[in-house]
Amino acid sequence: MNEKRKKIIQYAMRIVLLIIISFTFGLTVYMWNAKKINNDLMPMPFKIAIGYVKTGSMQPNLNINDLIIVVKTNDYEVDDIIVYQSCGELIVHRIVSINDKTIIT
Repeated sequence: MNEKRKKIIQYAMRIVLLIIISFTFGLTVYMWNAKKINNDLMPMPFKIAIGYVKTGSMQPNLNINDLIIVVKTNDYEVDDIIVYQSCGELIVHRIVSINDKTIIT
């Protein structure tokens, strides 16, 4: 491999590394701001988040320490499992009914 090609590869690798570091730093700042400033316990910068189940209230469907993937949506139906924030905690429950714009879990 000639010297010019090596320099081009090194330059490209530095750019890729800079992009990865910048993305990671930006995402970290976003998450910190969402949690500390906006009091959002589950920031969803890409409309998706990962969480886990703390209690057995959703058994047998979800067990304690089950990993859950949460996708942000505006379309809810009865029997959907949702995650919402209440009193400084994230709550995982199933929708049992929807009345107008009120969701009952």
